[in-house]
Amino acid sequence: MALRQLERKVKDDLRCAVQSFGQVQQFFITHPCKKLSQVVYAFEDANGNDIVGTVMWVTMPSADDAEQLRQLEDTYGTGDVTPFITEILGVAGIKFTGQHYRSRRDGPLFVISETEPLHGRPSDEFLLDVATVLDVLPPL
Repeated sequence: MALRQLERKVKDDLRCAVQSFGQVQQFFITHPCKKLSQVVYAFEDANGNDIVGTVMWVTMPSADDAEQLRQLEDTYGTGDVTPFITEILGVAGIKFTGQHYRSRRDGPLFVISETEPLHGRPSDEFLLDVATVLDVLPPL
């Protein structure tokens, strides 16, 4: 993909209900997660476009809880697990729209990845490709 990692920040042991909004947050209030870890990356592609990407690993108590979360999270407009402070990467104000989003479930583990352009004009297809790659990274 010809990406060069500019920066990476990891945050572990976040609280799911605090780190979410909307119906997703309501779900976490009644179905607490066991663990939430996130990583935020800044990349530069071969054309000089800067991209910000995030991966969130949510461990639920059961595969059933993870599947319920996946169904809710995969429905656009129901809320989200929000990326932790992007200011630490110098990308304050970036809004993850859910337009470049991928997810997967593996038993009680639910993985969410999202990307957004930071500078330049990377294609939507490329942003989705990067989200797809991030989504298969192993959990922290």
